[in-house]
Amino acid sequence: KAFDSHLRGVIGQDVLLRSNFLIDNSHHRIQFDGDGALLSVLTGDHVSIAPVRTRAGALEPRLIAVPVQIANNTEPLHLLLDSGADMVVLQPPVAPPATGPRGSKWIADQNGKSSAATTFHTTLSVGSQTFGTEAWIGNAGLTFLAIDGLLPTGSFDQLYIANHDCF
Repeated sequence: KAFDSHLRGVIGQDVLLRSNFLIDNSHHRIQFDGDGALLSVLTGDHVSIAPVRTRAGALEPRLIAVPVQIANNTEPLHLLLDSGADMVVLQPPVAPPATGPRGSKWIADQNGKSSAATTFHTTLSVGSQTFGTEAWIGNAGLTFLAIDGLLPTGSFDQLYIANHDCF
């Protein structure tokens, strides 16, 4: 009900999983690249990705994690690249200690259950790109995956994803 009334459908992971594509947020489009030709004309960082595993150790081949440097943290966080998220969400164990003002909001988990979340402003770096954002610290939700949080694909002007039957 919250989506634009002009939308006619959803492209699922079953389609994206077998395609190379460019998410072009600056032009509000997805461009498929069947032969990889688009990749040769794009500029920007090539960022390493890591597979996502469950806490039990099983591989989740449809998901990818991206190393992200967060202000005041020496080790990179591995955030799940998520086209459905609209904010950076961190797991409580990896949230940096409070150094500035924090806010309070509500966040829903994968089952739609709402819980309190703490928010704070921080700086994130992915490759050579750095941007300021409001990060949310969720108190529930992502416990079944071995990741540090969520990184929305909307954080980038353009994002090219090359697939070979898995992200």
